[in-house]
Amino acid sequence: MRGCRHGRGERAAGQAAVEFSIAASVFFLVVFGLMQLAILHHARLQVIHATREGGRYAAVNGASATQEQIADYVIQQAPSLINPPLQRADVTVAPAAPPRDSGTNITVSVQYNAQATVPMIAPLLGGGAVFSESVTRRIE
Repeated sequence: MRGCRHGRGERAAGQAAVEFSIAASVFFLVVFGLMQLAILHHARLQVIHATREGGRYAAVNGASATQEQIADYVIQQAPSLINPPLQRADVTVAPAAPPRDSGTNITVSVQYNAQATVPMIAPLLGGGAVFSESVTRRIE
């Protein structure tokens, strides 16, 4: 009786399985990485949009609007920021309290800590990214 010898076809099938697993891992890492970057880019665009809209609101209503009212308006402009949600503490207004004089500048700033949500990519990004945006407008 001769020893069991594996044919060339069986070794090639095993090699193909190993190569596929390596290639698939790299492929899925790239795909999930692109998904996470798209999610973070969307969060960045939401922060920019909300800050600009908050600046516009502050320019029109800044003489009488409180910091909380301006912050609430900014939060309303970014409804898709849910991980974590945008909060009043993320929004600052300078000068903080009315009365503000017409013709002076008002600055609305937002700092948002976006969390990475894709499990394979989150450790590579350190958990997320910080987006800061600031806009200054003249009070009407």
